[in-house]
Amino acid sequence: MSVREERVATMTAMDARRILNGRSSARSPLDDGPPSWPAARAAVVPLLARGRQPRPLVRLVTVVLEPGLSVGFGVDLGPMFLHVTEELLAGWRTDVGELTRRAVGNLRRRADRLAAGAALSARVGVTRLAVLQAPGGWASSLLLAPDLLPRWFGTGDHVLIAPSRNILAALAPGTDERLARWLRDEMATRLPDALEVPVLRWSGGRLARVEAPPAAPVRPATHARRPKRGPAWRARAQGARTTWYTPPDRSVT
Repeated sequence: MSVREERVATMTAMDARRILNGRSSARSPLDDGPPSWPAARAAVVPLLARGRQPRPLVRLVTVVLEPGLSVGFGVDLGPMFLHVTEELLAGWRTDVGELTRRAVGNLRRRADRLAAGAALSARVGVTRLAVLQAPGGWASSLLLAPDLLPRWFGTGDHVLIAPSRNILAALAPGTDERLARWLRDEMATRLPDALEVPVLRWSGGRLARVEAPPAAPVRPATHARRPKRGPAWRARAQGARTTWYTPPDRSVT
């Protein structure tokens, strides 16, 4: 696979938009091939993995980080992210552990440059929320540095949603989980770089998933006793009705 094919295969819709917005007659950052590890290690950042997306032509490097989030990695080349593939990582002669530590460290250093007043106040219907975006397009990745979140959202408890790669929103602590999920999904359907990050809660200095309400207990089926005498009762033969539900595909190519 050529460098150009790999670049196209691993770009997201958001990356394409960043390229179009910054298109010029200048040479592409990848015209000379992918960067070496010494050149890339200061620019690699963690990117929350998209839930539903076309199967890439290459194998992306992913890990699971607290609180159970699937995370990939991208080298910030200015107009786009170059997603880190297993082939690229092998060429760098480094391991996933070092890549993860370097990427999270870079994220924290970039977050230091994000102003404390960067979160904007918004309202959807009667629901108020604070929305944070980052110039580099990685705001949702700040869930991997939860101790920094009070800088933008305050020290109290919050319900957090990340509908897209560059949107991290905080809602009031008493927000119902169903409302938070609906709001996340509504925002995600309108964004080309939508994520499927679960609803999270920041409370007591800890970030955790919001637990879904327990399912109702399933009662065992009861059957009528057969009469002691006479022919046994048989149910009329009929096929069980099955309803197939196919959720809408919200992935964006």
